Amino acid sequence: MKQFRAMLHGSAAMRTYVAAILTVLCIGGYALDAKAQSTAPNDCFERAKILEGLEGGFAEKLTSVGLAKSGVLMEVLTSDKGSWTILSTQPSGYSCLVAAGENWVDVPVEAPGLSM
Repeated sequence: MKQFRAMLHGSAAMRTYVAAILTVLCIGGYALDAKAQSTAPNDCFERAKILEGLEGGFAEKLTSVGLAKSGVLMEVLTSDKGSWTILSTQPSGYSCLVAAGENWVDVPVEAPGLSM
């Protein structure tokens, strides 16, 4: 866990690099039916610990969620400074980093009948 926190507190370039590596590992895990695993893969951590690290290190808070048909919860965390992280959380409670980056911008929802 100390290594994960050290990576979270690193530079934006390091965070992007870590996100890319973890994304590849997560995709590989899904290919091997990661949802059937009872223990966390090496690239996933307890959800609470990841959220704690992202909130403490980047001031990111949960802003959006969606439930996939497979039972995986997709979560988007963002900060006021524009950093963002996307997690996939298994029913077991373990979360995997899917992607992370900078310059997140919320797009306004267009009301029906109105055009911009």
